[in-house]
Order: sequence, then structure tokens, then C-alpha cells
Amino acid sequence: MKIERNPAMVQLADGDFTALPYVMVPDETVQTVKVRQRSLKNLLFRSEWLKKELAPDINGLAMATAHGNAMAPAIDDGDAILVDTHQKTIEKEGIYLLQVNGTIIARRIQVMMDGTLRATCDNPLYTTQIIDQAEMTAMQIVGKVVWVGKKIL
Repeated sequence: MKIERNPAMVQLADGDFTALPYVMVPDETVQTVKVRQRSLKNLLFRSEWLKKELAPDINGLAMATAHGNAMAPAIDDGDAILVDTHQKTIEKEGIYLLQVNGTIIARRIQVMMDGTLRATCDNPLYTTQIIDQAEMTAMQIVGKVVWVGKKIL
């Protein structure tokens, strides 16, 4: 899986801002995650804030849009998600973006003592899944979710 590492830096009178690349749902014929650069009409983040609060190396950050309600209420359908794509291993509990069977999903992952992973959804309508070593080879870790932006109506 290849993710471009080229956030666009923007100099405004009020300081430096960053437009992050965007994680797209993979093409079914190509089993890789595509990233495209968002135009400046989309979300901009203060570069200093990104470095201080989310990741010292902002080249690993990418944006995604949540689809579905599996992670509600933490992540709702349509929420903006920032993902640290440098975090390719699961060493501690957190919400990760995973590519499984050509689909990108978000799951809360917990490392179990026997080496398996426990993948849960915050929405109780979805069942917990235990991922063993063989299943881990069939999935790719896009990265760890480090920030969620949501609309409140």
C-alpha cells in the first residue's frame, strides 16, 4: 500500500496551515489505498497545532471520511477523520483504519495476551471480532485515528 506523503503547506497572514492528503476507498481492481491531495477549499489545519497535538511528523497524516455507523457515537457517518499513517503496527489500544478485503473500515483494536486482536465497534449492534495471526496477514493497517471532526446539528 502506498500513501503519498505530501501535505500542502499554505502561508496565510495568520500563520502556516496544512491541507492534508485524503485517503480514498480503494479501487476494487487495485488492492491499494489511494490518496489524493485535497484542494484548498477543504479543511485546513494550523501546522503548529498538528505537530504539537497529533504528530511531530505531519507527513504521515492523512484525512478520511467515515462511512456507516459501526463506530457511532465516537465516529459518525460523514465525520472527518485524521489518521497517522506512520502507525502501521498495533501496539496499544486505539481506533485504527484497516483495509480488509478491498474495504477500508475503522475499528477499536485491543491487543490480547495470546497475540490476537479484538476488533470492536462502538455501536452495540455490531459484533466483536477476534483476529488471529492468519487473518492479520490478510489486512493492512492504514494507520491510527488521531482526531475526529464532526457536525453537530
